[in-house]
Amino acid sequence: MPEFEVPDRRALFADHLLRHWGRLFAYVYALMRNVADADDVFQQTENRSRARLRSQVAASSRATPSAQLRKLRAGS
Repeated sequence: MPEFEVPDRRALFADHLLRHWGRLFAYVYALMRNVADADDVFQQTENRSRARLRSQVAASSRATPSAQLRKLRAGS
């Protein structure tokens, strides 16, 4: 039976955020048309995303190993 490596979701999130920060901020700025407002919205969104990720990581750590494996195989 092959071993499954559980990805570190926090590291993946940080990697994606750093990789796409410029484009994400440009999108928010295009909507807001004000740098300070865009910065506020971007920070609030980042904070909410991190909080949601923390709760998902905590929930998955409470799951049984077989439930975690099923979740990995399902791709979620």
